[in-house]
Amino acid sequence: AHDRPPTIAAAVALHASFTVGDDTIREAAALCAAANAVMHVHLAEDFADVADARGRGYEGPLERLAALGALPPGSILAHGVHLNAGEVQRVNALGCWLVQNPRSNANNGVGYPSALRHADRVALGTDGFPAVMPDEAAALCAHAETHGDDLADLDRRVEGGHALVGERFGGRFGDVQRGARADLVVERDGAVAHVVVDGQVVVRDGALVHGDLAALRAEATGEAERLWTRMRAL
Repeated sequence: AHDRPPTIAAAVALHASFTVGDDTIREAAALCAAANAVMHVHLAEDFADVADARGRGYEGPLERLAALGALPPGSILAHGVHLNAGEVQRVNALGCWLVQNPRSNANNGVGYPSALRHADRVALGTDGFPAVMPDEAAALCAHAETHGDDLADLDRRVEGGHALVGERFGGRFGDVQRGARADLVVERDGAVAHVVVDGQVVVRDGALVHGDLAALRAEATGEAERLWTRMRAL
């Protein structure tokens, strides 16, 4: 866990707290500690998550994860739709990040995370939608105006993503300036042409520079088949 290259950081993903029991959350917390990793979890995306936590005797899903030691600093909490202002401020105090996903939230009809306006550590995400961040930012502006958020403050969500990555990997991200980390994606006609990671070209003219895509796909297919075999046996 401690021999990872500087361009790789670990996270333990639970999906959502209402899909797992307390013992699983404790195990995930222990894994975070052992691997020097953060937690990645969907939090209060739907009110069902809140209801589940309360049914287990907690004030809410945030309090549940915190009580079980599963929120190391830097953890990534997606959505936060059904958090209140006090809970959002607790996320700040814990040193965790909230990630707003406007297109996903609208598509799933779960609501708008109005309390995130009280957070200092908020980034913009996609939750599995195509990773075209200008589209996500446009959706954020459209939904935010409807729900009374100040459009002048929304740039902080985009900047928050840069800050989140900078916190995880060190350095400055999000601009093309001397001293910033050289992470760049060059598109041509809507498709990725070149990718530069920390100054190293890893994709050139749409092809991997250091890797055999066919071999990687074959390995991934084999791992997926093994996973589904294990799942079917449960």
